[in-house]
Parts: sequence; structure tokens; C-alpha cells
Amino acid sequence: MKLRRVAHEDRNEFVSLAHISTSVHRLWITTPTTPDAFDRYLRRFDGVTSIGHVVRLTRADTLVGFVNLNGIGEHGAMIGFGTFAPAMGKGYMREGLELALRFAFTDLRLPRVEADVQPSNIASARLLKAAGFTLRAGVSTQIHVGGAWRLHERWSISREAFFDADAQSRTES
Repeated sequence: MKLRRVAHEDRNEFVSLAHISTSVHRLWITTPTTPDAFDRYLRRFDGVTSIGHVVRLTRADTLVGFVNLNGIGEHGAMIGFGTFAPAMGKGYMREGLELALRFAFTDLRLPRVEADVQPSNIASARLLKAAGFTLRAGVSTQIHVGGAWRLHERWSISREAFFDADAQSRTES
């Protein structure tokens, strides 16, 4: 699995996969399904406060998903992610999310990464928990997705928790 910055060269494949994934994404996230929408999406990533990544299978160089870091600052960042329909349920985003967290905590030296997830999005909550995130009790927000305001719960992981879990998994191997 590899993680790299999203680029113009990803546009056709990304748009095609986002389009065929609309039915599974529509309640959880909004992805660019046209070339113009992708170009606007790409412009969001200034490389300082917002960085977008694509997750690709290393051998086939196939796009399986994306991971974005937004609101990057001295206190941390928000992470957003999505798996495209053909890759769902195969465990690819577990490694993609881990690569993005390693980038956030090593390269950007962020102290914390947070994620907002709808309570009914069991797959994303399970992925976050497996990556070491914890649900922050009493912290929730409304986010506009799919034409409606939807309740989201806040999950978080600290740099220390990420590297402690990483060290423990190495000793268990």
C-alpha cells in the first residue's frame, strides 16, 4: 500500500471511482464526481493547512481510497477518509489510515489527529478504533453531508497513543 499526495493525474480514475461509489458514500461523505468538481477539490489542498492523499495498491498502482488532513495547526488536524466501492471490505484503508497517521505524527509532528464520524457509520468507527482512536465522550457536531445536517461524533488519537500502539504491535509480531 502506498500513500501519496493527490494530484491532477488522479482526476480521471478518482472521478470514475467516486461516481460508482456515490450510492455507498452519499450518507457519509461527498466526493467529486465530475472533472470540474475534482479540480475544485484539488485546489482545497494548500499543502500547509490542508493536505490530500490518495491510497493506492503498490503492485497494481490501483486507487482504493483517499485520506485528507484538514485544519492542520499546532494543536493537530482533522482527518477524513473514504474507500471506493470496488475496494470496500478488503482492509486496504486500515493500512492507508496508518500511513496517513504516520505522516501526520512523524513528518508534520502533530500532537493529535481527530475525526468526525456519524454514529451510524459503523465501518468507519470500527476502522478508527482499530487504528487506535478513542471516542471523545460528549463531543459531537453537526456537519452538512448529502444535503442534510448530520450528527457526527468526535474521535481522536494522540501522537503518543499512536506510537505506543505501534511499538506494542511490533512486539506482538
